[in-house]
Amino acid sequence: MSAARLAAIVAVAVMMPVVVRAQDSELGVVTTLQGTAVLVRAAGPSGPLGPHDHLFSGDRIVTHDGSLVRVLLGRRAVVTLSPRSSLTLGGANGSQVLCCHPERSITT
Repeated sequence: MSAARLAAIVAVAVMMPVVVRAQDSELGVVTTLQGTAVLVRAAGPSGPLGPHDHLFSGDRIVTHDGSLVRVLLGRRAVVTLSPRSSLTLGGANGSQVLCCHPERSITT
């Protein structure tokens, strides 16, 4: 085994716990999806948003024309995204931060 290949394997093994830790704390779950939306993951692959998708800190939802998404946050608050809007989830020390565009697209 070459030194470069061994170094790459060690680098991946060292980085894996960081990715797992970032995904540990679920901030919310998709409860309603009408139309289409994209889920951009902070850690991991991005793709189409699906019903019951679990959301984590750093995840971003982008809705398309004619779409509506509802997210349950912390089992207490429901956030509704209207067409052509986005929501980025963040959180530290148990708090939840929402960043959205445009502002009028979000209701709690």
